[in-house]
Amino acid sequence: MNKFLPGHNFIRIITFISILLLFFVVSIYDSPVYALQAMDDDSLSQIEAQEGITVGLNLTVSSVVTAFSFGNDLSSALAQSVNVGTLTVGNGAGEGFGINTNLTIDVGTNTTDNRTWLYLSGLVLPSTDSGICVSANDISITVNSSTWTLGNLDITGLYMGRTLTTITPNYIAGDAPWISLSGSRSSGGGIVFYAGLGLYINNVTFAYPTDSMNISGIYIYGASPNVASGTPASWPALTGNMQIGGVFNTYDVNGNVTGTYNAGPAAFDVGSNSSSTTGTEVSFNLPMALSIRVKDFQMDSTHDFGPMALDNVIIYRNVVTYRNL
Repeated sequence: MNKFLPGHNFIRIITFISILLLFFVVSIYDSPVYALQAMDDDSLSQIEAQEGITVGLNLTVSSVVTAFSFGNDLSSALAQSVNVGTLTVGNGAGEGFGINTNLTIDVGTNTTDNRTWLYLSGLVLPSTDSGICVSANDISITVNSSTWTLGNLDITGLYMGRTLTTITPNYIAGDAPWISLSGSRSSGGGIVFYAGLGLYINNVTFAYPTDSMNISGIYIYGASPNVASGTPASWPALTGNMQIGGVFNTYDVNGNVTGTYNAGPAAFDVGSNSSSTTGTEVSFNLPMALSIRVKDFQMDSTHDFGPMALDNVIIYRNVVTYRNL
């Protein structure tokens, strides 16, 4: 019998999760996105709107980025970075994925705190059944001129905000994905936001030099107290949206609801610490409520965990800071 969780496999799990976090965080440094900055309350207050506007989107999206790095001192012998050889986003067949939806844009002021918010809703994607595919090849880490190869990351069949009845169990979408943004009132600036969305990912594979990790049938949806039982084929339809920021239920040790807790908005900030010489810092707080189901989690070619379920996960505070970037 194989040992259930050898030490090196635990390291692979941590490495895999870290790569996923860095992979999505790095997108903020893509020049078209990085140029976007939160408007301050004074600027937003000059905009007058009652019902907002709706923009019909009918797009095909694809992207290929060759050789980029995320880190510090990239041109020196002391470089510390995560590197990606090629990043490809499309439909997995050499073409772009479709977006055909109505995007609602609105601006309003919260009468409780007199803060102005920008609201976006309706970004359901993709419009085709093939799903979104993302491939990051030749991922490596460089520290002081030494480079270690990590492998390749492939995400196939990603859907956001779409009801899917061709999979088992079905996913029944909640409200169309939405986000509400405002400028932070802290001395450091940044942005704060609330959001709601549901995701289904058909498969995630992380292939490292000696083997590969594979996760299939990933559902990220609304916080639900329903406890998983049986095999994935017997699970009921999974419904609703994960919630980022806002008011969450609180529970006693027996799982009974005892009240609510206002976790406030999520927050994101990039800046420098004036009391430190560590350089640029990226900090975020992501309070959230969600459920996660996985139909199969295969650690490598010989260790298969089978299905996994995390039901009614409430994260009241989740602060992460990346330093010395």
